[in-house]
Amino acid sequence: MLRLKGGDVAFFSNVLDELRCLTVNEIEFEIIPGITAASGASAYAGIPLTARGFSREVKILTLTQCKHYSSETWKQLANSTDTLVFYMSSKHLDDLVEILLRYTRKPNTPLAVIEQATTIYQRVHLTTLKNCQKDLSGKDFSSPSLVIMGKVVNLYQQFNWFKAGEEGSVFNELMTTNK
Repeated sequence: MLRLKGGDVAFFSNVLDELRCLTVNEIEFEIIPGITAASGASAYAGIPLTARGFSREVKILTLTQCKHYSSETWKQLANSTDTLVFYMSSKHLDDLVEILLRYTRKPNTPLAVIEQATTIYQRVHLTTLKNCQKDLSGKDFSSPSLVIMGKVVNLYQQFNWFKAGEEGSVFNELMTTNK
């Protein structure tokens, strides 16, 4: 039996439930970890998650409802100099931005939404907290999408090496010849 899951099974997955079920039923298993979406998306967008002079830490979060975090936590996140990575949050982007703006002193914080990272369909949308609703409001992002916030997002313009869907790209040639 094989259960194939993309990414890292330890980040925002139901691996604990699956492991409990397997052990209760005495089913042998092996876990072969993948690369988490935060690492893959940031690398393919040329946005390092940490970088000297930009960010010393990264916080990996999820947002399905804003109620998951206290007001104090939102205040800390909104004023953090760390890189913030939000999984499963693009559908709630307007809510996320609104609550961060409520608590922040940094409305010019750069923000990127990365759709379908590491594939030929990858798209990167750049904005800031204060311009997000104007720039991206109502956009229906393809799943999976990841939100990265912080000064490191400014590095995208300089280091975005991956050209999704571009003819002649070595990556795209490999993808189409190996189908």
